Amino acid sequence: MITLGGGTPDGNTLLTELTTDDWCTPQELAQALGMFDLDPCSNPRSHVQAMVRYVLPQNGLQLPWMGRVFLNPPYSDVLPWATRAVEHTRPGSIVALVKLDPTTKWWAKFMELRGVHWAPFKHRIKFERPDKPPFTANFPSALIWGGAAFLGKDPRDLGVDIWEPNDRYDHNGD
Repeated sequence: MITLGGGTPDGNTLLTELTTDDWCTPQELAQALGMFDLDPCSNPRSHVQAMVRYVLPQNGLQLPWMGRVFLNPPYSDVLPWATRAVEHTRPGSIVALVKLDPTTKWWAKFMELRGVHWAPFKHRIKFERPDKPPFTANFPSALIWGGAAFLGKDPRDLGVDIWEPNDRYDHNGD
C-alpha cells in the first residue's frame, strides 16, 4: 500500500484529525467491500483497503485516479467529488459512501455514473473520529456505485447491509 501525504506540511496530523469532515468508514464495511486501487479521500486511520491513498494536505481531486476507486467524500462539499467520479467511470469504477440525500445537486450528479446503482443502508452508519468514540450518524447513508465496481455482483452478497439496489433514478419525480 502507498500512502501519500499525512497531515499538515509540518507533519502534525492534529489539525486534520479534528476537522468535521474527517470521519472514517467503519472497519466492517471497509472489509466487506474489499480491495480498491485508490482511496482519494483517505486519512492515516482509514480502514479502507487501497493500493494508493491520498491523505491531506494532498488534494485527491487534483491527483490521478485509477481503476476501482472508493470514495467517502467530505460531506461539506460533495459536488466536486461526484463530478470527478462521473468522469472516472468512463474508464474505471466507483464505490461511494454518502449521506442519503436525493434532493441535492451532488446526488443528481452521482446518478450520471456509468452503470449507476445505489442502495440505502438498513441502519445508520457508525463513523469513527479521532477525538471521540464511534458515533452513529444523525442521517441515513447510501452506497452508490458505477462502472464495473462489483463486477456484476450484488454488494449484499459481500456482507454489506443494504436494501435492494436501485438501478433507476429519476430526481424529477416523473
